[in-house]
Amino acid sequence: MTKEIIIRAELIRDDEGGYAVYCEEFDIYARGSDSEEAINNFRDVLDRQFEELDSNVVH
Repeated sequence: MTKEIIIRAELIRDDEGGYAVYCEEFDIYARGSDSEEAINNFRDVLDRQFEELDSNVVH
């Protein structure tokens, strides 16, 4: 069974010229040299977090 969730995250241009994505709900943060890289890095971190959560759930 697949469930859908909506996650809100903020894309921020940082002072060093790159971008950051931050999700306050899950306290997840990722950076990249451009917005696309930052978003892709955020998705990778998010995937790892949910994989870890899933591995800790007793089925």
